[in-house]
Amino acid sequence: MTLATSRPRIRPLGIATTLACVACLALPLMAFGRADGGGSTVRNRILVKPRAGVSATAFGRALSRFGALQVGRVPDLGVRIVRVAAGKRRGALRGLNASGAVAYAEPDGLTPPAEIVPNDARWVNQWSQPLTRTDRAWSRTVGSAAVKVAILDSGVDPQQPDLAGNLLPGWDFYNNDSNPDDDYGHGTSVAGVAAGRSGNGIGIAGYCGRCAILPVKITGSNGYALSSATASGITWATDKGARVINVSFAATSGSTTVAKAIAYAHEHGAIVTVAAGNYGNSSPTYPASYPGALAVAATTREDTLDSTSSYGTWVQLAAPDCNWATGRTTSSSLFGGFCGTSSAAPAVAGIAALAFSYDPSATGAQVEAALEEGARPVGGFVRYGRVDAWNTLAALGASAPASTAPLSEGAPIVVGSQAGPLTAAPQPGELLWTSGGGWSGAPEIGLSFQWERCDSSGGGCTPISGAVWRTYTPSESDAGHTLRTRVTATNSLGSAGALSAPTAVVGGAATAPPPEETPPPEESPPSEPAAVTTVFSGSLNSRHPSKSFDIAAGEGEAVATLTFSKVQSLTVTLLRPDGSVVTTVSGASGVQLVRNLAAGTYTYEVSGAVKKGSASFSLEVSYTGP
Repeated sequence: MTLATSRPRIRPLGIATTLACVACLALPLMAFGRADGGGSTVRNRILVKPRAGVSATAFGRALSRFGALQVGRVPDLGVRIVRVAAGKRRGALRGLNASGAVAYAEPDGLTPPAEIVPNDARWVNQWSQPLTRTDRAWSRTVGSAAVKVAILDSGVDPQQPDLAGNLLPGWDFYNNDSNPDDDYGHGTSVAGVAAGRSGNGIGIAGYCGRCAILPVKITGSNGYALSSATASGITWATDKGARVINVSFAATSGSTTVAKAIAYAHEHGAIVTVAAGNYGNSSPTYPASYPGALAVAATTREDTLDSTSSYGTWVQLAAPDCNWATGRTTSSSLFGGFCGTSSAAPAVAGIAALAFSYDPSATGAQVEAALEEGARPVGGFVRYGRVDAWNTLAALGASAPASTAPLSEGAPIVVGSQAGPLTAAPQPGELLWTSGGGWSGAPEIGLSFQWERCDSSGGGCTPISGAVWRTYTPSESDAGHTLRTRVTATNSLGSAGALSAPTAVVGGAATAPPPEETPPPEESPPSEPAAVTTVFSGSLNSRHPSKSFDIAAGEGEAVATLTFSKVQSLTVTLLRPDGSVVTTVSGASGVQLVRNLAAGTYTYEVSGAVKKGSASFSLEVSYTGP
């Protein structure tokens, strides 16, 4: 997945399937055939369930009569995957469904991911875990490696440093092999939301940061899931002991085979979290609306419905629409924002996994009831409300921890330019980040930062003037020194500090001077901070009159340009990291807001009165990179 700056709107397609059992003959990708109607179903594949009591011979004759050849099975469901000539599928479906040897026959379709909305932020404060009180739940458990969370998606990048420690061997049901690597990107982000490694000082913290990730690949490189792969992956993950199975895909048409697979998982005690979809209406989607699925809608940080999210009484829970997630190592960013119901569903999956970690003896039904009982009511657009991790554990018997001043649970760590591991000596001009360290204590715990310059042995440290953010870029004056961070945690009962270990010497080992006859190289002028342009898009309506977007900016000028349609006027408001207003401007389409900013994380809010329908907008922000 290439981290992008806008939400791609993928046309909803029908649901699908490919090879199911591990022992089946692998088919080359071309054998899947072209998809009808722009990709809704696979033209030369059908899913067929034999009628109970029918002999293998009679079933085989029925297939032969319509030119169908069995090429695979869906484990545990008795469903056969068959291939037909592309031009004869409609007749074969009609004839097989009329046959006394067949319980049902249906197309093998394709399901799009339930939306990807990454942006280029490398590190921002994660608001979704505090909103769902997951940080409070972490006082009772941060997850258990004994709890498996199956990610049915485009695969997972095994090299992602914030996932590698949690990954189990998985399976690729699209290509029918043992390599569930991610060639699209969606699955790596979903896995990070649910179970990105916590407490390791790098990247992001997933909801269940010590739980095991079981990667199950069900898509090709275009990101569309086959329903035979989806059904096969669900039953396989269930048989492998997954307590939670996440499916971040949604379509407007369904598959009986996938419905039966979800029922199988549910009957065996697994919780199946499914994205409700990004259709912006109350029409049921699939597989989210099947019995046994736990459908998840997306909500904003204000607990309003995300304007793109599907909703309705068929949706049980809601979760934050934007979470910070892991990106593929081949993409431009290891970490970034990830939004939509594709992101909301694994948030619930991670909280469900925390519940199983807290009470390993709990049944799937008990955890599902705890999730629903603990949900906070929001607007009536879902059945139970927005998920709350602490309430979920409390419903299983967890008691509140003692209120204390902050206690250090782990030292802060200086990391590299993408919040990944610092693998070499830092260099002047290289962006560094610091983790906040691990803390426990009464909420709310606030963190402050101070970078310090030390001698080459790590002693004699003094504060660096103005270096009070999570990020710091060493200058030439830091060469030959080491760096460390001092983090102070504060709550209503007191404060405490923690220090990182010193970095390696900035600039690395000194190099020998050039020979006298060799003229020294010309010095390059100092590089200017990188300019960054991010484009946010969305829509407003009467129910959702505002939308907010965060940027992590360095010191310099920021120019925001808003264009829109179907409304006379909109407003852009710029908010500081503490939530106070910097400035605001309103006007007709073409509104521009220009401001010099200090380094930090800022919020742009687009708002306006939309009386009828919806107003689409695009907000382009050009600013100095952090």
